[in-house]
Amino acid sequence: MLRLDGKAALVNGLGQAGPDGRVIGAACAVLFRAPSKKPASSATWSRRDATSSASVKALVDACVVKHGRIDILLTNLGQSPPGTAASMAEHTWDSQMATNLKSVCLACLCPSLVGKD
Repeated sequence: MLRLDGKAALVNGLGQAGPDGRVIGAACAVLFRAPSKKPASSATWSRRDATSSASVKALVDACVVKHGRIDILLTNLGQSPPGTAASMAEHTWDSQMATNLKSVCLACLCPSLVGKD
């Protein structure tokens, strides 16, 4: 099994928000630490705009400052409004593409990560 002990993971986009503002996908982050059962004392969360390059860069940079590196990048964003590409409004389509595609590209191509091993 792949060992995740000592790895720095950035989980971008954690799912639907609950009433306390935390997101359902926070379970992804919990699963990263599950084998060690260590407390998540070094885990943090913040609300960011995953469709803004400046916001994504700030998120990546904050993770690198705190942990010195990013070993694992999980982009877990998506939305699926009702309708088809032919029937949905243009602004709905644009929002869906920004969330489902642009957000992943911004995280993966963030200048702070590009060219890293």
